[in-house]
Amino acid sequence: MEFLFRMWMKLFRSWIFKRGTSPMTRFPGLRRKLWRWFYTWLGKEGSDEMKFMNYGFAACGETGPVLELAADDERYRYHIQLYHYLATTVDVSGKRVLEIGSGRGGGCDYIARYLHPESMVGVDISESNVAFCRRTYQAENLRFEVGDAESLPLQDASFDVVLNLESSHCYGSVEKFLREVKRVLKPGGHFCWADLRFKEDVEKLRPAFEQSGLEDVGRRDISKNVLQALDLGHNSKKASIDELKLPPFWDKFFQDLTGVRGSQLYSDVASGNSLYLSATFRKP
Repeated sequence: MEFLFRMWMKLFRSWIFKRGTSPMTRFPGLRRKLWRWFYTWLGKEGSDEMKFMNYGFAACGETGPVLELAADDERYRYHIQLYHYLATTVDVSGKRVLEIGSGRGGGCDYIARYLHPESMVGVDISESNVAFCRRTYQAENLRFEVGDAESLPLQDASFDVVLNLESSHCYGSVEKFLREVKRVLKPGGHFCWADLRFKEDVEKLRPAFEQSGLEDVGRRDISKNVLQALDLGHNSKKASIDELKLPPFWDKFFQDLTGVRGSQLYSDVASGNSLYLSATFRKP
């Protein structure tokens, strides 16, 4: 069984990090099922210290005040800065906010405690991730629900702001996902999105966004900011992986997954083969 599991993970890794026409690209339903399986497994096996799964954001020479964080949050600075960047492209204070694909919940917890929304809801397809979040985070204005991004268990027009960070690449249908975003947003509400895509796949997203019925109010390529965060976080990520004393296959898998220097993901972002994009939309 261990041999079969290793072979399955090797195949999964090759599909995740391969550009072009891998089965993950050609069969979106398969992509959706594999990512769901992977994040469910990670939710069960992950350390309680793993509260974020994004690649991070650094200022990259831009001026502005340094984000003030409590001592317990400082270790997650670059991950938090990516959430802060995305969530503050609009005003979330006093608003009803939803994150679709909330993962291990660190971003929802940060927004709930620091940015003062009326309520913060995280929805994730992984029951194990939601269970972790429910037992880990205690903010009164925060809750977590199990749900599918392409069929949300939420009422129409119930949120002022919807966030989606580094999650949409897992979905079987971006079109279905965007229809759900529009459905749960109140009129005048905002959708804030960010994700990593291979350069050749960027244009494939355009029709989905243009036909979503949401108004485009701003886009930005933040690849340099994410790459700098990967550089600044390299030593701590590498040390954490080394501490696990993993077999060579697993060690390589987690280096690629976390984007440490020398990994395929890091090389793709550094070379411009992959772009990290952000965008804000408004529901008319």
